Amino acid sequence: MKPEFTRLFLLSILFVAQTVAHAQTWPSKPVRIIVSFTPGASIDLAARAVGQRLADSLNQPFVVENRPGGNTIVSAELAAKAPPDGYTLFMALDTTMTLVPAIYDKVPYDPVKDFAPVGQINRGAYIIVAPAKAPYRNLADMIAYAKSNPGKMNVGASTAFTQLLTVMLRSAAGVDITYVPYKGGPPMIQALLSGELDGTVDGIPLYVGLVKAGKVIPIVTTGPTRAVQFSDVPTIREAGYPQLEAPSWTAWFAPAGTPDPIVRRLNGELAKILNNAEFKQKTLEGGQNPLVHASPEEVGEQVKQGLAKWGPLVKASGIKLD
Repeated sequence: MKPEFTRLFLLSILFVAQTVAHAQTWPSKPVRIIVSFTPGASIDLAARAVGQRLADSLNQPFVVENRPGGNTIVSAELAAKAPPDGYTLFMALDTTMTLVPAIYDKVPYDPVKDFAPVGQINRGAYIIVAPAKAPYRNLADMIAYAKSNPGKMNVGASTAFTQLLTVMLRSAAGVDITYVPYKGGPPMIQALLSGELDGTVDGIPLYVGLVKAGKVIPIVTTGPTRAVQFSDVPTIREAGYPQLEAPSWTAWFAPAGTPDPIVRRLNGELAKILNNAEFKQKTLEGGQNPLVHASPEEVGEQVKQGLAKWGPLVKASGIKLD
């Protein structure tokens, strides 16, 4: 064996040994979880619930850091540029990883190259809701109302995905709907309940309690099948707009270069949490989307598939957010 090859071989063994040792002692200090939305948003609640379970299991605090703004670009850039040492995690929506790069010409992160997929949390859909006093109870009547009142319907959205769905609905139905961007679900819901908005497009979890209380009306959901939280609410395909079908998912990422043993350990801990029968039941009872575990490879493939789907669609349509 040549001396140079021997040296490189020994260095590689030393590197692997150090990486494994680092993973075995990880975490030795608090871990931060970067979230793109304000406290109280559905993704924030999920991050805190799972983070607490991770803290209990790994004996270190998992602290949520809310960084809303810029259609999740602010938080994604922060997470992408963090040290890849296992002490920064990013709780990301599908919109951040698959749609934002398609909508904007330049974003300060690459969803594939700058992140290491860790695991998934849930899968679900979006929902269109209306205030309880609205004169419409289904999508057809909502569109008819918008046509009768051009330029007067304001619909709130808090992510690039939900904003795009609003723009696509406006185009597909041929109506003059104005979308109003928000940095998170809670302030948008306040606007809806106060009468400032005629509807919202958002994640399902925050609206379960409001629907039960009779404060809002569910119009349609956007998944391929009816949502488990609202089995009596039609899908957007059933309502006549299959091109607007859009399932959602939430997943964990770390900065690219995070040691693989740490990623694997985290994924294993997530599997224990998400497959816990008691935790799954509490999650559903709380109105959250169904918990679904996935491997790092499966999460990475979801990102690539989403980019392949939405990138060409957005570019071909010429749709841009206002």
